[in-house]
Amino acid sequence: MSQHTHLPSLKSSLRAPFLVLYPVFFIGALGIVLSMAGADQPQTNVDQRQVLKHEVVVAVKLVQVYVTGKDGKPVEDLTAEDFEISDNGRIVPVEHLERHFPNVSEEILKTSLPTPRMNRKFILFFDFAFCNEKGALKAKKAGLHFLASELRPSDEVALLSYTAGRGLMLHEFLTTDHQKIRRIVDGFGLKDIAGRAERLTEFMFKADPDLSREDEEDKVLFSWFDARPNPRVGEIRRLAYTDQTRRFFLVLNNLAKALRSVPGYKNIVLFSAGIARQILYGRKGGVSVGEWQTPEQLAQQLADYDEAQADSGLRNDLSLALKEFKASNCPIYAVDVSRVQEEVDVAFSGGSASAASEIAGADSLRQVASDTGGKYYASTVDAKASMDDIKNVTGAYYILGYTIDEQWDGKFHKIKVKVKRKDCEVQTQGGYFNPKPFSKYSSFERLLHMIDLALNENPQFQIPHEVGLVALPVLVKGWSQVAAFTRIPEDLAEDVVGKKSEALFLVFDGKGNMVTLKNYRLKIPEDAKGSLIPSFLVPIQPGRYSFRMVIRNMETGRGARGFTTLIVPEAPPASVRLDPPLLLTADRNAHDIGSSSQATLSSLYAYDRDSYAPLSGGIPAGTGKLYAALRCSRGSGTSEMEFSVSLSEEGSQVKTDVPFTAIGRSVDGDTQFCLLELTPAVPKPGRYQLHISVQKTGSGESASTASVVTFK
Repeated sequence: MSQHTHLPSLKSSLRAPFLVLYPVFFIGALGIVLSMAGADQPQTNVDQRQVLKHEVVVAVKLVQVYVTGKDGKPVEDLTAEDFEISDNGRIVPVEHLERHFPNVSEEILKTSLPTPRMNRKFILFFDFAFCNEKGALKAKKAGLHFLASELRPSDEVALLSYTAGRGLMLHEFLTTDHQKIRRIVDGFGLKDIAGRAERLTEFMFKADPDLSREDEEDKVLFSWFDARPNPRVGEIRRLAYTDQTRRFFLVLNNLAKALRSVPGYKNIVLFSAGIARQILYGRKGGVSVGEWQTPEQLAQQLADYDEAQADSGLRNDLSLALKEFKASNCPIYAVDVSRVQEEVDVAFSGGSASAASEIAGADSLRQVASDTGGKYYASTVDAKASMDDIKNVTGAYYILGYTIDEQWDGKFHKIKVKVKRKDCEVQTQGGYFNPKPFSKYSSFERLLHMIDLALNENPQFQIPHEVGLVALPVLVKGWSQVAAFTRIPEDLAEDVVGKKSEALFLVFDGKGNMVTLKNYRLKIPEDAKGSLIPSFLVPIQPGRYSFRMVIRNMETGRGARGFTTLIVPEAPPASVRLDPPLLLTADRNAHDIGSSSQATLSSLYAYDRDSYAPLSGGIPAGTGKLYAALRCSRGSGTSEMEFSVSLSEEGSQVKTDVPFTAIGRSVDGDTQFCLLELTPAVPKPGRYQLHISVQKTGSGESASTASVVTFK
């Protein structure tokens, strides 16, 4: 993997006792995160069209390296000359070097090519299936402490949880918004808080007509979406513990495979009580078959003997998963949240400490940590010390960079790093995988690709085109709504719009919570030329919002997106109301696209879409004519509406009248539509306020609106 690559990124039932099992209908969730995660393909800061053609490109490969001395402490003064890197056996020069140590983060050597960031990454993994309520609460407390005090601002965090009823859930993709992660963790078991990735995943799944319940790969998506808390607890508890364990190990195996595409170390902080010792390693001392007097006694002895034996198949499944984690550069820091040794488990019928140890999971957690290069933290009353140690262990490292000829073949490259200075121990990633074409992505990978594009401020899979987004509050038949659109120029449309493309619209409230999701397939005529104007119209309550629109080519993965914010006002009590104007330009080649022919801007504002197209972004200062489409609620009666238009520099109270001509009028119920041709005299480039007022003839009722316009 090269520069721009990260993994991705539940409602939890905290009431699952250690040996009480729930069916994993949601093993498909594993597929979503895992197969999806395999989508993490590297991108470079080179011309994206080169990438799409899958040509060989020069890219910067970054490697995260930990170096310690004989005393076990980090070595902090190494230079590029002290390192030797080999890529598939070929020695490559170190062209980039960064030092990251507590309170120090500096770039020492920089390549001539654009170089991405490689932040420290943590994946918080809450295993709620194999612990009781007390353990779940302990995990939650430790996780909140980690998020509150152990992270650097640049650290990227993903959040996963595993429950017996729903399987593996991705709550949030790798993000530096630690407060958002904290709010989700704080809500585990108490509040109905969903991560953005979780919300977007379920939405995209429901809205994707290409998914089929007959397709083997897509079935896991349906099993995720269809999973619901099952009230038939008595029936669920009859499921076998070993079956639940086997499913859990399969989840881990697939998750590890997905993470192999993410560059650098992915530090997994696993909060779990582990798997019962006797099922993996056998009962201590074993059980022998002795004398028996009746067939029933023999049957009981044989059953006890079988129960005391280790399940070699499960142990092998665990070993395979841990090998994948190690190969994917994912050390697991296993935090034991089972009961503390001194505590008495009154629910355990065995009564003795020896018997209790047979169902304890400490041994499995030790193996998980040891086999992946991580660390095991024993159960304590307060897990804060464990969190502090993880911070220290992962907090001192180098980032080395070298250039490669990157090919889109998905092949693995083995990396070795040596330090020429004596008495230094080096720990680094074992290698990386080349990217693969978007056409090779699975359904899960495509879903994760969209999560990354739609939610991440700095997407990992690609460098998307940024476009302007315009959002206007409108009143439609008395209901508050927002009309949002973007303009995709013809040259850009060739890159991000193809035979199969989609538009996605996301609405976030003032707290950053996702409140609305809409999408549709773009239906573009095959011979279409000119700009594309995709738009959405969605109901909305008054308040402060931020909006994102994403346009993605579903054949190549290329995307464009726009952001904007808006305060939606309360509807005025007056009967005469004027919505903000939609500014237009004379354009016969633009294509007005909505979810249907009735859900377009031209339908909403009643203008001729074959002659005009909405403007987004700045207006050339020399523009002689400008058009404004208006929507006005005139209340009862049939009186005509008189308009006036003026312009003022932003921050100035001085208004200049703008000459205009009404070139179109129409009426639909109590709404009057008007198209004005404006001839503004703009003295200089800058930001201006466009003021439009309307007065109802006869009654004197009036309304006004103002919009910010930029002349460049």
